[in-house]
Amino acid sequence: MIAQIIGIRAANTTSQTTVYDPTCGSGSLLIKVADEAGKKVTLYGQEKDGSTAGLAQMNLILHNYASAVIHPGQSTLAAPSFRDGEAIKTFDFGVANPPFSDKRWSQGMDTNELKPGLLIKEESTDTVNFHRFDGLGVSNGFQN
Repeated sequence: MIAQIIGIRAANTTSQTTVYDPTCGSGSLLIKVADEAGKKVTLYGQEKDGSTAGLAQMNLILHNYASAVIHPGQSTLAAPSFRDGEAIKTFDFGVANPPFSDKRWSQGMDTNELKPGLLIKEESTDTVNFHRFDGLGVSNGFQN
């Protein structure tokens, strides 16, 4: 259903069209979206469970999407893997079936992200200031 809702079939997709699933699990949603596109598209996914990410990569290969890029081992919120330099990479389509049942979703995430002026190397596990929480009133706990 999500693959149909995003309207990828009606879009003028090419092999340069990008699709991202930040909580890709076994990769089934990426496969459905790619199939719905009707043309080859470029697939990206991130999955914090390394074993599940491996399953996603295998699943994508078996469904003829061997060029899909899956990054394992880190939460998308705590450490987004796909970047363009200092910024978070953007994609043409984003889909997700978020892990709502996982109560630890904010583990490792710092909503302040980074002290101004601090430089982070690309391979660092420290968070980078992407300004993605600016103006949202995000807190690290529940408030009434």
